[in-house]
Amino acid sequence: MGEIASLRQAQLQRLGKTLQNRRHRLFLSLDDVAGAAGITAEMLRQFESGKSCPSRSVAARLAGILEFSLEDQLRPLAAGHTSESVWDKFLRNRRLHRVYNITEAEMQTLSGVALMGGLRDPQDFIFILNTIRRAVAESEQEPRR
Repeated sequence: MGEIASLRQAQLQRLGKTLQNRRHRLFLSLDDVAGAAGITAEMLRQFESGKSCPSRSVAARLAGILEFSLEDQLRPLAAGHTSESVWDKFLRNRRLHRVYNITEAEMQTLSGVALMGGLRDPQDFIFILNTIRRAVAESEQEPRR
Protein backbone atom coordinates (compact mmCIF):
# COMPACT_ATOMS: atom_id res chain seq x y z
CA MET A 1 0.00 0.00 0.00
CA GLY A 2 1.29 3.47 -0.85
CA GLU A 3 2.03 6.25 1.56
CA ILE A 4 -0.94 7.87 3.21
CA ALA A 5 0.10 11.20 1.67
CA SER A 6 -0.77 9.79 -1.75
CA LEU A 7 -4.47 9.35 -0.90
CA ARG A 8 -6.85 10.50 -3.59
CA GLN A 9 -9.25 13.27 -2.63
CA ALA A 10 -12.19 10.83 -2.33
CA GLN A 11 -10.19 8.66 0.09
CA LEU A 12 -9.10 11.70 2.07
CA GLN A 13 -12.72 12.84 2.35
CA ARG A 14 -13.77 9.34 3.43
CA LEU A 15 -11.05 9.25 6.10
CA GLY A 16 -12.05 12.71 7.34
CA LYS A 17 -15.72 11.78 7.52
CA THR A 18 -14.87 8.59 9.40
CA LEU A 19 -12.75 10.50 11.91
CA GLN A 20 -15.54 12.96 12.59
CA ASN A 21 -18.33 10.35 12.69
CA ARG A 22 -16.43 8.06 15.04
CA ARG A 23 -15.52 10.98 17.33
CA HIS A 24 -19.16 12.02 17.52
CA ARG A 25 -20.39 8.46 18.08
CA LEU A 26 -17.95 8.08 20.98
CA PHE A 27 -19.00 11.48 22.41
CA LEU A 28 -15.43 12.79 22.29
CA SER A 29 -14.45 16.40 21.75
CA LEU A 30 -11.84 17.61 19.27
CA ASP A 31 -9.60 18.42 22.25
CA ASP A 32 -10.06 14.93 23.76
CA VAL A 33 -9.05 13.11 20.60
CA ALA A 34 -6.33 15.54 19.57
CA GLY A 35 -4.75 15.41 23.02
CA ALA A 36 -4.80 11.60 23.07
CA ALA A 37 -3.25 11.53 19.58
CA GLY A 38 -0.59 14.11 20.41
CA ILE A 39 -1.78 16.66 17.86
CA THR A 40 -3.61 19.98 18.05
CA ALA A 41 -7.37 20.31 17.78
CA GLU A 42 -6.83 22.48 14.70
CA MET A 43 -4.86 19.68 13.00
CA LEU A 44 -7.66 17.23 13.76
CA ARG A 45 -10.20 19.71 12.37
CA GLN A 46 -8.15 19.89 9.14
CA PHE A 47 -8.03 16.08 8.89
CA GLU A 48 -11.78 15.77 9.51
CA SER A 49 -12.56 18.33 6.81
CA GLY A 50 -10.33 16.54 4.29
CA LYS A 51 -8.18 19.64 3.87
CA SER A 52 -5.07 18.00 5.26
CA CYS A 53 -3.65 14.50 5.29
CA PRO A 54 -2.29 12.98 8.51
CA SER A 55 0.96 11.06 8.56
CA ARG A 56 0.62 7.30 8.73
CA SER A 57 1.63 7.27 12.41
CA VAL A 58 -0.91 9.98 13.35
CA ALA A 59 -3.61 8.24 11.29
CA ALA A 60 -2.84 4.95 13.07
CA ARG A 61 -3.08 6.66 16.49
CA LEU A 62 -6.40 8.25 15.54
CA ALA A 63 -7.75 4.90 14.29
CA GLY A 64 -6.80 3.31 17.60
CA ILE A 65 -8.39 6.07 19.66
CA LEU A 66 -11.54 6.14 17.54
CA GLU A 67 -11.72 2.34 17.17
CA PHE A 68 -11.84 1.86 13.41
CA SER A 69 -9.74 0.01 10.85
CA LEU A 70 -7.22 2.30 9.20
CA GLU A 71 -6.55 -0.29 6.51
CA ASP A 72 -10.22 -0.26 5.46
CA GLN A 73 -10.03 3.52 5.12
CA LEU A 74 -6.85 3.42 3.05
CA ARG A 75 -8.03 0.71 0.68
CA PRO A 76 -8.19 2.24 -2.81
CA LEU A 77 -11.65 2.98 -4.07
CA ALA A 78 -12.65 0.98 -7.13
CA ALA A 79 -12.77 2.94 -10.36
CA GLY A 80 -16.11 4.67 -10.69
CA HIS A 81 -17.02 3.80 -7.10
CA THR A 82 -18.07 6.66 -4.89
CA SER A 83 -17.10 6.88 -1.27
CA GLU A 84 -20.75 6.64 -0.25
CA SER A 85 -21.10 4.06 2.50
CA VAL A 86 -23.75 1.37 2.75
CA TRP A 87 -25.15 3.34 5.69
CA ASP A 88 -25.41 6.50 3.56
CA LYS A 89 -27.25 4.54 0.88
CA PHE A 90 -29.61 3.11 3.51
CA LEU A 91 -30.25 6.60 4.92
CA ARG A 92 -31.18 7.90 1.47
CA ASN A 93 -33.57 5.01 0.76
CA ARG A 94 -36.77 6.53 2.17
CA ARG A 95 -38.83 3.81 0.51
CA LEU A 96 -37.26 1.19 2.78
CA HIS A 97 -37.92 3.41 5.79
CA ARG A 98 -41.61 3.71 4.88
CA VAL A 99 -42.15 0.07 3.89
CA TYR A 100 -40.60 -1.21 7.12
CA ASN A 101 -41.95 1.65 9.29
CA ILE A 102 -38.54 2.27 10.88
CA THR A 103 -38.66 4.40 14.03
CA GLU A 104 -36.08 6.98 15.10
CA ALA A 105 -34.95 4.69 17.94
CA GLU A 106 -34.45 1.86 15.46
CA MET A 107 -32.45 4.19 13.19
CA GLN A 108 -30.19 5.06 16.11
CA THR A 109 -29.66 1.37 16.83
CA LEU A 110 -28.89 0.66 13.18
CA SER A 111 -26.42 3.56 13.09
CA GLY A 112 -24.47 1.74 15.80
CA VAL A 113 -24.57 -1.43 13.72
CA ALA A 114 -23.24 0.54 10.74
CA LEU A 115 -20.16 1.51 12.76
CA MET A 116 -19.28 -2.15 13.16
CA GLY A 117 -18.81 -2.39 9.39
CA GLY A 118 -19.01 -5.49 7.24
CA LEU A 119 -22.37 -4.68 5.65
CA ARG A 120 -22.44 -4.76 1.88
CA ASP A 121 -25.97 -3.77 0.96
CA PRO A 122 -28.60 -1.43 2.44
CA GLN A 123 -30.98 -4.40 2.62
CA ASP A 124 -28.63 -5.93 5.23
CA PHE A 125 -29.95 -3.34 7.69
CA ILE A 126 -33.49 -4.65 7.15
CA PHE A 127 -32.37 -8.20 7.98
CA ILE A 128 -30.72 -6.92 11.17
CA LEU A 129 -33.73 -4.77 12.05
CA ASN A 130 -36.12 -7.71 11.65
CA THR A 131 -33.86 -9.88 13.80
CA ILE A 132 -33.83 -7.23 16.54
CA ARG A 133 -37.59 -6.76 16.32
CA ARG A 134 -38.14 -10.51 16.61
CA ALA A 135 -35.86 -10.76 19.65
CA VAL A 136 -37.59 -7.84 21.37
CA ALA A 137 -41.04 -9.30 20.68
CA GLU A 138 -39.99 -12.68 22.08
CA SER A 139 -38.53 -11.11 25.22
CA GLU A 140 -41.77 -9.14 25.78
CA GLN A 141 -43.80 -12.35 25.54
CA GLU A 142 -41.77 -14.17 28.20
CA PRO A 143 -43.51 -14.26 31.58
CA ARG A 144 -42.08 -11.91 34.19
CA ARG A 145 -40.60 -13.51 37.27
